Amino acid sequence: MIVCTFGERIKELIFDKKITPEILGSDLQIDWSLVYRWQRKEYTPNLTTLLKLSDYFEVTLEYLSGRTDVNQHTKHLSPVPFNGRLQELISKKSNSTFAFCKQYNIHFSTIQH
Repeated sequence: MIVCTFGERIKELIFDKKITPEILGSDLQIDWSLVYRWQRKEYTPNLTTLLKLSDYFEVTLEYLSGRTDVNQHTKHLSPVPFNGRLQELISKKSNSTFAFCKQYNIHFSTIQH
């Protein structure tokens, strides 16, 4: 079931982001006149451009295409290094690295840095 058209959705996203079609075109390195053609439903972008738009607006392709009103896009976050996660866990669970090791029966030299 189509909720809205791609042209309507792109208008909405541009409005919500408080930009103009010219800014969108510049940011994506595309001809800004294409953005107006999308809004008027005269033209639909290719898959590469749709993916750029999805990343730019942080929306799913389903949402961007108007097939759903639910945006389930998730940003890809940089992973925290293991040592950083371990130190965070130690600070939450114990007063010290030594106490953490004793509590979880881990040899101190295993996690000492």
